[in-house]
Amino acid sequence: MSMSYTLDTLSKILGDLVDPETIKLVERIKEHPGRPGSPFIYLPDGRDANLSSDSVARLIAKTSNEYAQAVRLAGLARARYKIAEAAYKYKVRTSIGEGSNKESRDAAAFRAAKAEYDHLTLMETVLTLCESIESSLRIASESARRMMISSTQAGYADSRYSHAADSLPETDFSPTLPDTDFSPF
Repeated sequence: MSMSYTLDTLSKILGDLVDPETIKLVERIKEHPGRPGSPFIYLPDGRDANLSSDSVARLIAKTSNEYAQAVRLAGLARARYKIAEAAYKYKVRTSIGEGSNKESRDAAAFRAAKAEYDHLTLMETVLTLCESIESSLRIASESARRMMISSTQAGYADSRYSHAADSLPETDFSPTLPDTDFSPF
């Protein structure tokens, strides 16, 4: 078994894995953000500050799962891009041959590698899309986790306030300052 045969076989296997995923990715990107099936997730805003911990936990699970899928797809796209880049460089290098000067040899090589260049460009575009989704879902996942932390801390603050309110007089919670003269004169 030759080395190029093994690389070609691996490239085909990876392509068989990534290409259907790429089609799914493009179909998902076409969906409006927030709709089922869209990889983009709307996070609750300030009006939703009173989400229950179960709702926040579901949001964390959803964003984490979407992020894991995006990382997987971005990794596959990076591998596919590397293979396309290697195929393009190999085609250019092996196509350099006939021509009276370096420029004409290079031009002939680049013409011979046009299909590989087009494929490389497509894979670079797919990789950029995958990395974009990966970044946005990482931010969504981290934001959802911070929402959980914030709601937990707010719960602690409420419990401290209610405990303090039971033991301290109402005047201690008054927003007005006592009548004290702070004048130096």
